[in-house]
Amino acid sequence: MDIDKRARDNLGNKSFALIGLMGAGKTTIGRMISSRIKIPFVDTDHEIEKLSSMTVKDFFLFYGEDVFRDLELQVAKMYLQGSRCILSTGGGLFLNEKIREYIQSRGITLWLQASCDVLWSRIENSGNHPLLDGENPKEILRSLMESRYSIYAQADMVLCSSDLSIEETTDNVIRKLADFDNY
Repeated sequence: MDIDKRARDNLGNKSFALIGLMGAGKTTIGRMISSRIKIPFVDTDHEIEKLSSMTVKDFFLFYGEDVFRDLELQVAKMYLQGSRCILSTGGGLFLNEKIREYIQSRGITLWLQASCDVLWSRIENSGNHPLLDGENPKEILRSLMESRYSIYAQADMVLCSSDLSIEETTDNVIRKLADFDNY
């Protein structure tokens, strides 16, 4: 049996959620996994943008972080209650204990990890990350890493992608999913 089919079959009726900081590659890798194992892909940030007709940054700035997190939670629950999917979460979604437990009860989680320098190189010119608005955005990113990593570590699996290409990261995630003990 090929590894893509093993990964798909191993999920059963569960979803697969990618968690991690901004720039970790959750959306890019999630789309690649979806394409290979033939399970629909959902990006919570993209869904919020569709629902609100605003960019995440504009929504965040206009309504505030609390309203954003509430909508993010509703979007994640909506998709996790339905058919299985590959879910790319916003970087803060997994921090909420209730949603973390909800995601883990309905899916398998993987923390897509990368070094601060790699994350920064991926996002420094995007201008789409309201949490990094400030005098020293790279230091803010480093601080987010320090405060979130112990929570991200509660994921079912971890993959460090700092030194991997998109294809290598995708292959490694699918291999981990295929070999994951789901019981």
